[in-house]
Amino acid sequence: MRVPFSWLKSYVPELESPEVLEERLAGLGFETDRMERIFQIPGGVVFARVLEAHPIPGTGLKRLVLDAGKVVEVVSGAGNARAGIGVALALPGTEVRGLAIGERTIQGVVSHGMALSPKELGVGEYGGGLLEFPPDTLPPGTPLAEAWPEEEVLDIEVTPNRPDALGILGLAFDLHALGYSLVLPEVRLETEKVPLPFSLRVEDPHGAPHFTLSYAFGLQVGPSPLWLQRILFACGMRPISNVVDITNYVMLERAQPMHAFDLRFVGEGILVRRAKPGEKLVTLDGVERELHPEDLVIAGYRGEESFPIGLAGVMGGAESEVKEDTRAIVLEVAQFDPVSIRKTARRHGLRTEASYRFERGVDPLGQVPAAQRALSLL
Repeated sequence: MRVPFSWLKSYVPELESPEVLEERLAGLGFETDRMERIFQIPGGVVFARVLEAHPIPGTGLKRLVLDAGKVVEVVSGAGNARAGIGVALALPGTEVRGLAIGERTIQGVVSHGMALSPKELGVGEYGGGLLEFPPDTLPPGTPLAEAWPEEEVLDIEVTPNRPDALGILGLAFDLHALGYSLVLPEVRLETEKVPLPFSLRVEDPHGAPHFTLSYAFGLQVGPSPLWLQRILFACGMRPISNVVDITNYVMLERAQPMHAFDLRFVGEGILVRRAKPGEKLVTLDGVERELHPEDLVIAGYRGEESFPIGLAGVMGGAESEVKEDTRAIVLEVAQFDPVSIRKTARRHGLRTEASYRFERGVDPLGQVPAAQRALSLL
């Protein structure tokens, strides 16, 4: 498990240093495989806001007009390059991961620098699109390193008998037991008393002994704030969108996986049951999977008809995933039978961050606090 020092220190502010943390964790039974310093962002990489994006005829490229403290143009082939987002811009004269950035003429357009993907910037492995930020993240032209400092990350071994330590808070509680002060994250909810637009039926209480649903509406899906993306990258995960990133953040914080379904695709409600013979589900990785009768599924339903929208505890379905135009979600936070999840994950050759935690067991009293934390962040 990857432990960003600054994140753990936000809950245990008296932590002296990463080296002391490594010593304390070893005394608690958690050996550190390695410690690394990440996020060494060059000074010539600045925050820029995309003002315009124009396709270059006859190519798959776009001419981007950026506000980087001054108006500049660059050429980008990224599919997600569009107006209204913030990006990391390497200015001419900057060296990024051994690549010297200069001015280049591409398809007749002079590109004054390069808008970067996470891989090109060296903060993550994803190279299929630009690193996206909300447009008001920083004043345009601000060096990105000022808001994205270097980070020390410990990669630790967590023994099977300590599933709680698969969350940053679990480690924080252990350190608190050694005498360190503990600062718990604040949970503030603005709630309305409204009728829920869905219902819940659990047909298999053995497979899902604790199952909760929450409702969040009035959402605007977009890139996550920089602080949240920074934590996810440090933990080895790729940011997707603010809603999805919050579910992953709370999972990493509390060792409690959760999943957000687009409300439009659940029908009248959620049904927790075993799969029916011959049922299929296209999971988030784009693979169509034939379900086994022992697989526990999350299904939507209309009348007497139900349809799988997620492989419980393993991976959600592609159709009901959160999209750019999602405005309301059903948030599922549950405890599943570890043996059932282990068999399903093995049967489908899927090992996810969620299944890894469910297989080892989650806190049976942790679902409501985790849901409240996610809703507070939303």
